[in-house]
Amino acid sequence: SVLHQAQNRFDLIAEKLEARSRIEADSAGKQHLAAIQKCVNDLYPHRHLNEVDIDFTEGELLVKDRWLTQGVHPQDYSSTGQANVLALSVFLGLALRQTFSYGRFLLLDEPVQNLDDLHFLAFLTLLKRIALSRQVIISTADSNIAEVLRRQLRSWSVRNRRWCEYEWVGFQPESGPTIRRHESRQMAVA
Repeated sequence: SVLHQAQNRFDLIAEKLEARSRIEADSAGKQHLAAIQKCVNDLYPHRHLNEVDIDFTEGELLVKDRWLTQGVHPQDYSSTGQANVLALSVFLGLALRQTFSYGRFLLLDEPVQNLDDLHFLAFLTLLKRIALSRQVIISTADSNIAEVLRRQLRSWSVRNRRWCEYEWVGFQPESGPTIRRHESRQMAVA
């Protein structure tokens, strides 16, 4: 019958679509995992639990190293700082690989919270590379971090790049926040 033939065709189409979507998902997963791993390599100098793995069947993020053949849950074996480096790596890796938006910016709110000095400096280095191809917006309430970022921005040698700084200087319930905009400055040309 015509309905039976149509049902068979729909079943075949559904089967092929499912197979193709699995291939596409595996490919995207591998690309995302590679981007996350690159960020981990840039941010995490230690050789312990420094390899990221994703269990796609369970949807879990795991970590391992050269001594562990199977991944473990990072929350069970990582310090707060290590977990923050991993979270930052996942966020940056996924954000840098996203293709569903034309936005070429990255917005980071307190990205270095709980990072030690070594990880903070590694983050600044990675941030400089990211800023070569994207607009980077960072917010922080820590004046020390703001000063380090300010000094680093001045030292970046990037052709045709600008930076500007907005400083929250006060708040009035009637009128809202008072913001001071420091003039946009052309970054030094190499």
